Amino acid sequence: MTQSTTKSQTEPAAHDPYLWLEDRSSKEALDWVHAQNGVTVVELQGDPGYQASFETALDLMTAEDNIPVGAAINGHVYNFWQDKTNVLGLWRRTTVASYKTEKPEWETIIDFDVLSAKEGVKWVFSGASRLYPDFNRCLVSMSPDGGDASEMREFDIAAVRRHAH
Repeated sequence: MTQSTTKSQTEPAAHDPYLWLEDRSSKEALDWVHAQNGVTVVELQGDPGYQASFETALDLMTAEDNIPVGAAINGHVYNFWQDKTNVLGLWRRTTVASYKTEKPEWETIIDFDVLSAKEGVKWVFSGASRLYPDFNRCLVSMSPDGGDASEMREFDIAAVRRHAH
């Protein structure tokens, strides 16, 4: 006879002293996180090489001459770009031919800084799925404030292009 080795789950609240952290927007959880971040920041910034390393990393991540890596789909290269001007980022595209030049001509699909200001929500781009065969209709995933929750919106790239001209 086969014997089961599974055990039933116990009530999480009885054994998890940090369950209250699940409510990531509660004052208690945020106060705790800020206190822990403070300890970490003091430790990191206490390292003699911290500031130089931080500035180097920031310069590298926000350099305007970074190579814009993208996904080639149906004659276009799609790219998500962040720099010092576009803090929340741009989802954009260019033609493959333009991408191969020294200065590609990018078409902005969604400017997340503008969208966030308009809607009063700090939207963080999480990706997009495009519909075959023309790839103009998309499902765009965005996260409010960069959290685990996300919102998916339908988006028509061709409509954006018509309104932009």
